[in-house]
Amino acid sequence: MSASVRVRLIVALVALAAAGTAVGVTLATRTDVAKQASKPPPYAADPTASLEIGRAVQEALRAWPAGTVRRLRILAERYPRSAQAQFLLGRLAIEGEQFDEAVTRLSRAVELDPDHDGAWTALGYVYEAQHKTDEAIEIYRRAVKANPDNPAFVERLGDLLIKLGRFKEAEGEVEALAELAPRDPRVWMKLGAVFYEQKQWDKAGEAFRRDDTGAGACEIMWIESVALD
Repeated sequence: MSASVRVRLIVALVALAAAGTAVGVTLATRTDVAKQASKPPPYAADPTASLEIGRAVQEALRAWPAGTVRRLRILAERYPRSAQAQFLLGRLAIEGEQFDEAVTRLSRAVELDPDHDGAWTALGYVYEAQHKTDEAIEIYRRAVKANPDNPAFVERLGDLLIKLGRFKEAEGEVEALAELAPRDPRVWMKLGAVFYEQKQWDKAGEAFRRDDTGAGACEIMWIESVALD
């Protein structure tokens, strides 16, 4: 396995592990939103929703699978300002590959609740799944502005820019995140990957060394071997 592939794999695994730290109904990541609809989306209390809405959502999820969508649609009509109902309908639309419906529902969810991390993430996923990368980039940038304290959106934005070969843009986004979260090892792995792809070995090695988890040790050894050649 080449060092380049190793870097990509490690960065992907780190990002995946980080995604698992989301809580409640914000547990929508690139991996779980695309799963088969074998079980209902997870539920957790939405602090912005009334108790009545919360109970109605739980009842809808308990009606899985046949009655869930129908009940959630009724709930969304009854409570048109429920971001939670819109988000869950968007999740279910993704699982059914009804992407236009998913975009409509998730866009409404983030409009109602700009702090809804799961809705932003799922909306970006929809656009990526449709290969609409410009739209996905715009969504992640909007998510960063709406939730500046959440580094996950910069990570996703950086991943997509790296994938597209837009390394300078990715570098700028991740460096800005490094200023906000200098102790987050994921930031330095991501920044190291950006520099690595540009063959900026010294900067890549420096970034990997800032990751005190040691995840970049193999990349550091490879970079050092290149420097000796």
